[in-house]
Amino acid sequence: MGRIRILPEDLVNKISAGEVVERPTSIVKELIENSLDAGGSKVVIEVEKGGSSLIRVSDDGYGIPKDDLMLVCERHATSKVHELSDLNNIRTFGFRGEALASIAGVSYMKITSYSKDEGMGWCLDIAGGINKKVKEIGCPPGTTVEVMHLFYNTPARKKFMKSIASEIKHITNITGIESLAHPEKGFKLSHNGRWIFTAVPTGDIRERIRAVYGNDLAIELLPVTFEDDVIKGHGFITKPSYDKKDRKYQVFFVNKRHVHSPVLSHAISEAYGTLLPSNRYAGAIIFIEIDPSLVDVNVHPTKKEVRFSEDKRLHDSLVRCVKDALNKIESIGGIPAGDVYGETNEDTDRSLRIKESIGRYLDKTGFETDLYRHPGESSATGKEGLKGIFLQARDLYLITYDADGIVIIDQHAAHERVLFEEFKKKSEGSRIESQRLLFPITLETSPLEAMMLETNIEVFHSIGFEIEGFGKNTFIINAVPAILRKHDPKKLLLDILDEITDDENGAGSLKNQTGEGIILAACRSAVKASDKLNEAEISGLIEKLKATDSFSTCPHGRPTVFRLTWAELEKRFKRK
Repeated sequence: MGRIRILPEDLVNKISAGEVVERPTSIVKELIENSLDAGGSKVVIEVEKGGSSLIRVSDDGYGIPKDDLMLVCERHATSKVHELSDLNNIRTFGFRGEALASIAGVSYMKITSYSKDEGMGWCLDIAGGINKKVKEIGCPPGTTVEVMHLFYNTPARKKFMKSIASEIKHITNITGIESLAHPEKGFKLSHNGRWIFTAVPTGDIRERIRAVYGNDLAIELLPVTFEDDVIKGHGFITKPSYDKKDRKYQVFFVNKRHVHSPVLSHAISEAYGTLLPSNRYAGAIIFIEIDPSLVDVNVHPTKKEVRFSEDKRLHDSLVRCVKDALNKIESIGGIPAGDVYGETNEDTDRSLRIKESIGRYLDKTGFETDLYRHPGESSATGKEGLKGIFLQARDLYLITYDADGIVIIDQHAAHERVLFEEFKKKSEGSRIESQRLLFPITLETSPLEAMMLETNIEVFHSIGFEIEGFGKNTFIINAVPAILRKHDPKKLLLDILDEITDDENGAGSLKNQTGEGIILAACRSAVKASDKLNEAEISGLIEKLKATDSFSTCPHGRPTVFRLTWAELEKRFKRK
């Protein structure tokens, strides 16, 4: 008997599910797109326990007739393509007939639908892709899909699910993104019975962006548009004064389909050029309209990526329109419009990148005491030897030497360590001292940031912040850590929230650990790469670093210092 066998259907479904159903977010995305294809005016998503217990997506679309309902969970059964040529003209989000079959294969699923054509409702129950039962039922117009006990029959997959906080973070993010391409439709998302995201129908895309990402991003937007005989594009980019540590706020849609596109991401980076510091990224929400025959959406199992037949044309068009928008800004860092892409000397280039006056370094960092000692003073810890001659390379590395060799210091990592030690000393045995603000500050956040802030509110209190809720996605900052009283509290909080929402392992929570909060506060308030320091500031930072308990690493464990010994240097130059 041969060794090759045809796999049973239930095993095939589970293998297929592994490609389509990566996590609860994948299911939410597929079901939202089905609802959008159904032509409804609203989509409601209800989730319990991060999606592992229940995912329910409802719409008021045209519904599914009984005969179609019997086939809807069969693999490769679809109403959206019928022949090979249809793949060149895909105008719907779904088209393969795989998603529902894959989801049904690893869960208990119930689909309730009222077909406007039939004038009655039907309910399909399916367990693990088999045991299908259909019955007539009373229900409102539209379709509701319930996915329960995800991965109940694939324990290995369930074991690798992230925490509830992490899963709901991703679900909130994808719901917001999907809503951006459809501002005319309403979206609601609840978790464990609590509504955490609501976007009412609107004709103003800016209002939808505000609902998804908060007011801080919305007020920084610049409109962009381009068009030729093949491609049309429009959307928004952020001003150079608004930058983030990653591309999380770069969102691209092709014919209203959310996609990841290296071509479009590269175009944004190229257009901004030196207007942003190294390793900082602009926000961009771009909508591309293109003939479906010129874009291949069938290159990835989850349809995340697309391939353009006119990718260079698209890339160059986006670069031009973004540059045009940036050049229309009346002034960037005091530079008149029209000079943004002109010749710049070193000081002008630096002024574009540095957001605050480096000459007021102490005000920016908010140290209570002088940052520096005079170079001649000795260190409290007796760590001697560094010479008082420093070179700042790439506005990031501080270079000096001692008796053993050349010493290179990462200024951001070093300042993190200094701030962390300051925080730690002030928090020993008691809560970190707070400084009340003369005028409380209003902080408007995105729904995701609001959820993260509420989850970690006690940690923020323990490190010196006093924050209270003030309505939907809005908070009042009444006090800040005294050690950072001169730092912009709004920016600091948003930066820390940004760090939390990006931390997959942290699961969107600091787990009530004050130490983790201190590390984040130190990280986000430390001097950055691209901040130029004067000689006194450099000397002071080095002396402060030498006085810390852990000279060689930042609070995250990354090295602060690299040493090249004289012996190694002489070997390189073949002197030995």
